[in-house]
Amino acid sequence: MHIFASALFYYSLSPFLPASRRRILASLTLLLETINTLNFITSKNTFLHQISFVSMLAFVTVLLMVRVERVRANKLKQRLRRLYMTGILLFLVGYALWQLDFHTCASMRELRHRIGMPMSWVFELHGWWHVCTAVAGYNYIQTIEALDENAKRGGREEGVRERKNSRSGLEDGMQPMSMALPRGFV
Repeated sequence: MHIFASALFYYSLSPFLPASRRRILASLTLLLETINTLNFITSKNTFLHQISFVSMLAFVTVLLMVRVERVRANKLKQRLRRLYMTGILLFLVGYALWQLDFHTCASMRELRHRIGMPMSWVFELHGWWHVCTAVAGYNYIQTIEALDENAKRGGREEGVRERKNSRSGLEDGMQPMSMALPRGFV
C-alpha cells in the first residue's frame, strides 16, 4: 500500500511540473520510498512507515481538494467532491480497522478461530484495510483523471499543465484510466 501511495503522490503532483521537474520528482519519490521500505524491513518499526504513508495521503488529499475547487462546472465539481470524499471516508474506515486489528490482534485471532471458516475472513480487519485503501486510491485516481479530462476539454484550472503522455505513453491495447469513468461523468 505504501508503494501505491507513493505512486499516487507522484501522479497527483506531476501535472503541476514541467517534464524535467517530473523526472526529479520521480527520482526523489523512488529514493525516499526505497529508503523507507528498507528501513521498515530492517527495523520492523511501523511508526515511520505509517507517518510517511499518512503524510503522502494528506498531501494528495489537500491537493485534490484544491484542484476540485478550481473546477468551474458546478455539476462536475459536486461529482468530484463526492468521489474524493468517498475516498477519504474509505481511507479513514480502513485505517480504523487496521488499528483495531493491530491493538486487538490476540482476541481477534481467537474470535476468528472460534467462528471458523467460511465466516472468519470477515474479521480479518487488516485485510479490510487493504481493500478499503485500494478502493479509496482508485477513487483518487478517478478524480485525478476526471480533472485531467476536464482540462483537456477546455475547463482549465490555473497552474495545471496538461499531461503530455495521456494517450501516447500507453502500450497497444491499453486504455487510459479515464475510459473507466462512467459515461457522462466528465
